[in-house]
Formats: sequence, structure tokens, C-alpha cells
Amino acid sequence: MVLIGKPVTDPRMPPSGASVRIIKPGQVTMDFSATRLNFDVDASGAITGIRCS
Repeated sequence: MVLIGKPVTDPRMPPSGASVRIIKPGQVTMDFSATRLNFDVDASGAITGIRCS
């Protein structure tokens, strides 16, 4: 993936909203949406993973 390792502020990042969620270290979420992209970020704000759920 082209965004892995890039900062969450990268201009190629899709806009935040109902279909995009940024998950920070230690953040736990229980809601599921098959149409949402989850972006996992590390403490520095770099993208470490991208997944649907």
C-alpha cells in the first residue's frame, strides 16, 4: 500500500468522515461497518495499517 509509513496528513489520504476512521495506539472500537476504511496509526501519526471493518 502506498500510504503505509506515510503521515496521516498525507494529501493522498481520503477525507475523514463516516467512511474513514483513524485508529490511534491504544484506541479500542467495537462498532463494525463493512463500508468503512480503518487507518491504524502509530504514536508519531504514521500509517501502519489499512483495513475494512
